[in-house]
Amino acid sequence: MDRRDLLLRLQLNSNPEILCVVRSAVSQLSEELGFSAEECRAVTRAVDEALTNVIRHAYHGKRGRPIELSCRRIQDPADGGPREALEILLEENA
Repeated sequence: MDRRDLLLRLQLNSNPEILCVVRSAVSQLSEELGFSAEECRAVTRAVDEALTNVIRHAYHGKRGRPIELSCRRIQDPADGGPREALEILLEENA
C-alpha cells in the first residue's frame, strides 16, 4: 500500500479493551468520507468483528500481539462506473 494514499493507519496490540478507540476512529473516518449513518455503522461493525476475530482466533486471546489497520480511499468500478470507496486492510502476525 502506498503511504501517500493512506487516510488512517493504526498500529495496536491485541487487546479487546482498545477496540472502542478503533471503533471511534473508523466511525469518524467513514463519516468524514460521506458515508451514510447506516454505512458508517456497517463499516465500524465489520472492522470491530474482524479485529475481534484476529484477537480471539489468530492470537488465541493473547494480549500484546501486533495488529496494523490501514485505511485508504480507492476507486471502485462497481455498478458500471467508478466511485470512491474505502479499503481497510488488517495485518497480523499469527
